[in-house]
Parts: sequence; C-alpha cells; structure tokens
Amino acid sequence: MKSVVLIIALASLALSGCQVSFEETQYEPLIQDTDGLAVDSELTSRTLQGELEQAWIADAEPQIQSLCIQCHQGSATSPSFSTDPQANLFEMLLIMKDKDTLELSVDAHGLLTTDDQQTWHTFESLAKDYWPWVEEVLQASDQAKQYYETYIDSEIVQPVCSLCHRVQEDREPNLFLGLSFYPQSRLNHSQLNSAYVVDYLLARNNTSLIYKKASNLVQHGGGITIPVDSTFSQHLQHHAQLMDRVQQKLDQSPFIEP
Repeated sequence: MKSVVLIIALASLALSGCQVSFEETQYEPLIQDTDGLAVDSELTSRTLQGELEQAWIADAEPQIQSLCIQCHQGSATSPSFSTDPQANLFEMLLIMKDKDTLELSVDAHGLLTTDDQQTWHTFESLAKDYWPWVEEVLQASDQAKQYYETYIDSEIVQPVCSLCHRVQEDREPNLFLGLSFYPQSRLNHSQLNSAYVVDYLLARNNTSLIYKKASNLVQHGGGITIPVDSTFSQHLQHHAQLMDRVQQKLDQSPFIEP
C-alpha cells in the first residue's frame, strides 16, 4: 500500500481583489485515490482530529516506532510506516477500511503486553466509525462539486470571475493566497476548479464567501459582478447551501466533542 502524505490544515486569509500571487506552497487538489475513494486534502486534514488522533499519538504511535517500524518500513511492506504519526494513522485507517479488526489486539506477533493489546482494541473501536463518516463528508462534497461544474464554472467563473482571479497557464492555485481559478484552456478545468473551491471555502470557514464577494455583500475589489436578484446569484447561493452541508458533516465528527 502506498504511503500517504497528508497536507496540513490550510490557513484562512481574506480575498484580495484582483491581486493574485503564485509563489510559496502550491495547491494540490487530491492526496491520493484510495481504492476508488478520492480523499480531498482539506477534508482529510480535518478528519484526522479529535479522540481518534489523540488515542493514536498517545498510545499506538509509540508502539509503531518502538516495535513495528523495524520491519514495516518502505514501500515493499504493508503496512508501511514512517516517522510521521498522521501518515501512520492514515495508513492503518486505510487497512481498516475493509476490516473489522487488525488482529493486533490479539497479539498476532507475540510482542504485545496486555496493556498494549488494549491500545489496539481502543483504536479498532474508534476506527470503525471513521470511513462511514468520511464517505458521508465526501458525498456532500461531491454534490457541491457537481453543482459547481454544471451551473457555475462555465456560466459565472470563466466569463466573469476569471478576468481577475485566474492562474497563469503553467501554474496552480495557491490556497494560502488569493482566490484564483484554472482557465478554460486547462484540461479538466471545471473539475479542478470545483475541487479547489471546496477546499478554498472550507479553509476559510466561510461557505458563502464567493457568493458574498461576487455580490459585493462583503468588500470586493471588483465591486458587484453578479446582480443579487439574478439567476447567477441564485446558483451561487445554492452552491453555498451545498457547502453548508459539507461543513455540517465535518462538524459532526464522531471523534470531536460538540
């Protein structure tokens, strides 16, 4: 199984009119397609939080580093561990995706104490809730992406927004900086933009930011680009509502106290 490199949670910055820069860390829409389940970078960084991550770092990760990594290191082994606790956690979650148990809790290698075995009982109990929740989050995200691709990219973003908010031909958007879209000349630009917009809005904890900016309901360097009572405005509002559902699913984590 391929090791997974997680992208850290992204900083929240305000839009800056038409001033778009393309330096520093580049945007990467996907971490990896995991057996048909595409896990978005921003969603994954948010889902590895709370009780599950705490239990892993406090109890399981020390066992990984002291016992398991001696043999399970490198792409030729499964599981394959590194010195990155979150990458190791996600590696084990990928294995648990289609399993009820790792069989580590019954001391398959003969190396674990009774307390060590209890650590894996706890992890397995928590991990069984992870993938059903992630799939709910991704289903909500896919709905927002599909709506964007159908009603927003070609009708609003390309003819209007991209006049200012557009990346150069050979560059990628940067979530740490201002809003910028892939141009029509970019292969699969609509799909790329739909994923980028989901990450961008979640990174700022503001699911209606693009609608508000385009309507000048909050400060926008380009002024009013979409009339508030127009069909285009309704499309942006509905996309914001779909993004609200994504945010709500994220906030319903089984591992984070409300």
